[in-house]
Amino acid sequence: MPGATIACVICNQPARAAPVFADFLHFDCTACGQFRASASFIEQAKDLPMDARRQALQNAVVRAQYGAMSVVTTYDVP
Repeated sequence: MPGATIACVICNQPARAAPVFADFLHFDCTACGQFRASASFIEQAKDLPMDARRQALQNAVVRAQYGAMSVVTTYDVP
């Protein structure tokens, strides 16, 4: 995946990230896997504990249709 190495929005470990659309980044993290995150979630995640960020990712995984990319948004925050 082309992109830059930045901190994963979920676990803060190094991950590859690339823009998908104007409001989303595609993350490829060895710990969290591949997912997309909305800009609003990325901004809100700065103030969330790691458990809440992980739960948001899990909620997005459950919500995604089989075979579809998980997209984490502010609606996934517990």
